[in-house]
Amino acid sequence: MNVPLRVLIVDDSELDVQLLLRELRRGGYDPTFRRVDTRESMRAALDEREWDVVVADYVMPCFCGLAALGVLQEKGLDLPFIVVSGEISEEIAVEAMRAGAHDFVCKDKLARLNPAIQRELREVTTRRERKRAQEELRESEARFCRMAENAQDIIYRYELRPRRCFSYVSPSLIRILGYAPEELYADHEFALQLVHAEDRSVVATLLQGQVPPRAITARVRHKSGHTVFLEMRNVAVRDDLGGIAAVEGIARDVTERRQLEESLLRAQRLEVAGLIAAQVAHDFNNLLSPLTAYPQLIKMQLPPDHSCIRLCDTLRKAAEQMAAINDDLLTLGRRGHFSKEPTDLNALVQEAIAHIPELPANVAVKLDLAPGLLPVDGSPAQLSRAIFGLVANGLEAMADGGVVSVQTENVYMDTPDGRFSRVEIGEYVRLTVSDTGCGIPPEIMERIFDPFFTTKRSQKKRGAGLGLSIVQSIVGDHRGHVDVVSEAGKGARFSVYLPVSSMCPRASAGEGLCGGSESILIVDDDEFQREVARELLERLGYHVDVVGSGEEAVGCLINHPADLLVLDMVMPPGIDGLETYRRALEVRPGQRAIVVSGFAERARVEEALTLGAASFVRKPIMLESLARAVREGLDR
Repeated sequence: MNVPLRVLIVDDSELDVQLLLRELRRGGYDPTFRRVDTRESMRAALDEREWDVVVADYVMPCFCGLAALGVLQEKGLDLPFIVVSGEISEEIAVEAMRAGAHDFVCKDKLARLNPAIQRELREVTTRRERKRAQEELRESEARFCRMAENAQDIIYRYELRPRRCFSYVSPSLIRILGYAPEELYADHEFALQLVHAEDRSVVATLLQGQVPPRAITARVRHKSGHTVFLEMRNVAVRDDLGGIAAVEGIARDVTERRQLEESLLRAQRLEVAGLIAAQVAHDFNNLLSPLTAYPQLIKMQLPPDHSCIRLCDTLRKAAEQMAAINDDLLTLGRRGHFSKEPTDLNALVQEAIAHIPELPANVAVKLDLAPGLLPVDGSPAQLSRAIFGLVANGLEAMADGGVVSVQTENVYMDTPDGRFSRVEIGEYVRLTVSDTGCGIPPEIMERIFDPFFTTKRSQKKRGAGLGLSIVQSIVGDHRGHVDVVSEAGKGARFSVYLPVSSMCPRASAGEGLCGGSESILIVDDDEFQREVARELLERLGYHVDVVGSGEEAVGCLINHPADLLVLDMVMPPGIDGLETYRRALEVRPGQRAIVVSGFAERARVEEALTLGAASFVRKPIMLESLARAVREGLDR
């Protein structure tokens, strides 16, 4: 059975075409053909259908073989192109081959035509398969690159031969570790330097080609300095001889997972310790009662100058110290079992400082208590113990003297991140206790809140290891957070964040509140909020006007000054409270104001306060907080 062959013949001689067709049939082909002899007819033929081969006469009156080859190349078609000519010199043959012809055949030697076509058909099939394979490879590589460059994990390849180097690191390296892939390309040992010293040997073994069957986890230093936990899964890439030529792997950031696991383990340890401590303390409490009560009874039955009076006082003092430790044990085991009320943290700080025993001459306590500090929901007794514990911890850290500083302030957390990622957005009171003592070594930083952990081992200074764990327990019970910053030899700073009270009851107008007769301009885009604020302030005696936009407020101030602006921070689509205040200060330099909002960016609130706004009040508006803020703003 003859093989079908689609052949485009470029020739002006019908007789020559018939000779070509006869030769093709003799070679076992069943040709389907078309004869063309002009540039236009050839282009039309190439557009109409697909061809297997082009056979072209070299010399024609109006067309030539090289011109036909140019038309084929213009179309970008990969077809065998065979030149046929009656007389062809070696120079013409070379010229045709250089131009791109695949072969040439003399018309008086047409027996070479079929072998040439067979060979070129095989070649073109090979070329097309190779091209298709290359395209598939490029597509596969492009697909891999897209996947790698958009992957959340770090994908890498480390070459072992001919030299050790990273040949690929995905761009997620920047997001996870802060470094660009080029930094690892330039120096492959740099990656090993980033690994924690205790984990470095495992990673070094990997980079030597010893690939473990399971994932490995290593601590790696981020460019900013903090530690990232990376879980790495690797495979060995072998060469044709079976040797390991490279290591390919995926590194996943498991820092948050490790932190959650550690937090869970710490919480479980704390819970178990608390349960044990509470049970022991409960039984121990019964035994303490006689020790605290009987010394006083004995003293009542002795003359004032009896020698046993001093012994009774010593016994009672020791019993009271034991009772204090027992209270800590009970606190550790009964978290949350106390009533809360709106509490002034400033008053508790002053009370705690007042109970500190006489300080050495080289030790000082400095207070920086914010006026107008917002109340927190809490147990005064529990919070007092936490404050005293932090101050006592700072004093104990300064054996050679120094300063303990206690500061309170109102803060607003709107976009928590990093170590505050689990803190809810909102208003907080921040209590900061810092010292200039010995600091906390990095190796024990993670354990300082563990129950019964203590560094005070000497007989002179022995600790129960409950102080900071009690502080964290109390703060946690108040939905708060403790943050610690310290370096060995440079002191420590403990910051406690406590949510602002949401329990303040609404009082009737004027009940325990200071009003006035000054003029107030309320600027709020919400009519309901404007009217609520107007009613509250008018019942306190103020003269109140309201407007619905920042632009309107600025215009109003030009002709009608106000003693105080009450500015909503978010008022779309017009200017917000910050921009309104800026423009108000241009119209009325020294204009007093307070800002209110249920949702506002912390940076813009702080900028408004920097410009001169007296305070920030959170919505929904409470009479007490608004009245206090207005009065403070007017009295500045």
